[in-house]
Amino acid sequence: MTCTVANIKRDIRIALDQNMSSTALATLGDVDTLSLDDIIESKIEDAAKAVLLKAPLPLIGDVSTSITGTITRNTRGNRIVAKQALQAEFLRLVSYKLPSWSYAVHDALPSSSPLYLQVQSPYGVCGTTDRPLIFIVPDTSAGKKSLEIYSPVNTTENPDISLCVTKPAISSGNIALASMLVRPTVYYAAYLVALTIQDKDAAERLLGVCMSLLS
Repeated sequence: MTCTVANIKRDIRIALDQNMSSTALATLGDVDTLSLDDIIESKIEDAAKAVLLKAPLPLIGDVSTSITGTITRNTRGNRIVAKQALQAEFLRLVSYKLPSWSYAVHDALPSSSPLYLQVQSPYGVCGTTDRPLIFIVPDTSAGKKSLEIYSPVNTTENPDISLCVTKPAISSGNIALASMLVRPTVYYAAYLVALTIQDKDAAERLLGVCMSLLS
């Protein structure tokens, strides 16, 4: 859903008022209104990104988008290794499934994972229809990142599910947030503001509320 930044900032102020100590609120009150608005707004994108990375998958579906990059394939032993380029603003894999797979993959592993070295063997048992694997790897040719997808040999099928979430960004006074993640984003942003003004107790409470909303 599309949220107005003005409403998000208002809700962040309310969260701060409800959770900060009177001393900290007095300090906050000494901050020039315009400067305070700038501080709050500067935390919204960071908060939305952090919440999207922490949130359970069922909470983020309404802001997922298709992975649009070109797919290339190479044979490696008894498997096909496919690569699909990721858009520059890629943040997190939501769901990826080839028609022949038994289930969808929801978490892409980093190329630094020990498992990535194991799947380089042409005789590995991973990367099959029953054990699909996806890694996020640097794409040196594009200066971005790609998904590296391991499938059985002779598989040239395209995914029937290919979804991710992208980095949230403020545009024209609005920001797209998953409907179930609006309140967690408000509290995480308030947590970041509290850290900025060094009210650690309030920051801890605000973060606690955010995490309880995500659980």
